[in-house]
Formats: sequence, C-alpha cells, structure tokens
Amino acid sequence: RVMPIHYELYADARRYDALAAELSMPVLIFQGRRDTAVDPLCVERWASRRPNVELHMLDDDHQLAASLPYIWETLQTFLRL
Repeated sequence: RVMPIHYELYADARRYDALAAELSMPVLIFQGRRDTAVDPLCVERWASRRPNVELHMLDDDHQLAASLPYIWETLQTFLRL
C-alpha cells in the first residue's frame, strides 16, 4: 500500500552514496524489468560491480507480484531453508 513518508527520511538518505556502498555479505536482489519506480539499469550496474550480489531480473513491475512463487523458491535456496 502507498503510505506517506516524512521529508526527514529523504534528507537522511541523501547523506549516503548508495552507489559507493561496499557490502561484504551475500546480497540477493529481485528487480522488475518493467519497474517504473526503480531504474532497472541502475540496479544492474550496481550489482555488476559487486561479486557478492546475486541479481534476478524479472519480467515484472515494481511490486513483483507476478514473480512471487519464483522469488520464494529462490529465497529458500539462498537462505538454505
């Protein structure tokens, strides 16, 4: 659902450079190719520079609702459940 957020969240987020983030833990990302809220190309560029990132580009939109069975199956494997 859509919820209002306060400006302080945006102001705080601007203090960090997400493109420069160095993460050492395994990272699993699901990204919709038809996402209009998050640029899929930006996500691909970010993930491609990090060997610990497993990116799954899905034929879906921002909510990824059509991909939930695939996401759940992949997540179980990733978490070794």
